[in-house]
Amino acid sequence: MQTHNIKEDMKCINGSTWKHLGPACALLAAWTPGGGAVLFEDTFTYPDGDVVGAVGSPWAPHSAAGSGPVSIQQGWLVLSADGAEDISALLEGAPYATDGSAGPLYAGFTLEVTALPSTGGAYFAHFRNTASSHRGRLWISQSGAAEGSYRLGVGNSSGADATTGPWDADLQPGTPHRVVLRYVPETGLSTLWVDPGSESDPGVTATDAPGITAISNFSLRQSGDIGQLRIDDLAVSDRFDEVLRNGMRLAVRHESQGLVLSWPVSPEAWRVEWTTNLEAWSVLDAEPTQVGQVMELRPEATGSRAFYRLVQP
Repeated sequence: MQTHNIKEDMKCINGSTWKHLGPACALLAAWTPGGGAVLFEDTFTYPDGDVVGAVGSPWAPHSAAGSGPVSIQQGWLVLSADGAEDISALLEGAPYATDGSAGPLYAGFTLEVTALPSTGGAYFAHFRNTASSHRGRLWISQSGAAEGSYRLGVGNSSGADATTGPWDADLQPGTPHRVVLRYVPETGLSTLWVDPGSESDPGVTATDAPGITAISNFSLRQSGDIGQLRIDDLAVSDRFDEVLRNGMRLAVRHESQGLVLSWPVSPEAWRVEWTTNLEAWSVLDAEPTQVGQVMELRPEATGSRAFYRLVQP
């Protein structure tokens, strides 16, 4: 049985460790089995509008602050060719040193392209130090792709382009993909996977000159060459399996009428369970409704602290 938890009282479960994250918990909460460290995660359940400055948002601009800002639209973070603002989020435990003590860093997120990039493209996601060293550059372009398609690629450092680590498969706009990026601070090498099942699946490693840099942030970048794309369910970890999420994660938001629980539309059956003590769980007696590509459920007020989880029987 697969289970995903979120806590209304704004505390999160991360492995077996309780962590108080304040109002950002609605964006970050999930139960992740296993022993890897989740260094950062965000499911982008902010209100529509600018992500920088949203309540609970950990994102800060590192370039062009407020100019063509990165936005949230219906639970997705949107990067656009019309935007200029670039944003970063600090990784827990940073910096991750180049002496081999840190090991590889992994970032995974769900990507859906809604407008094609230019032929040469540009990079839109990367690891970063506290200044302007951008490592593990994730590229999007039409280079080598059939008409109406796009390709992803990876680069190590400033010498990267769409050809330094191309993913050799055409991808279609409107189709979500799970993208996983690995950067090794000790060697400066970067690797890309698209829709992998494990780290042993074939990936592509960048061939441009590596940039050996201590890492403190994960960043997202806008450019006139990226087209338009949207991102969800972002996780950064020191373990591959911790970023290989299936996207079925329970999100929560508060509206004037009360609490709203939501999760992605899926062909599999899922149900919501709830409890007040984390010991005895009950099926939530309410019917979800489909809103676009999201299922929404509005539980009745409990009058006390409540916990909710998404369960696949």
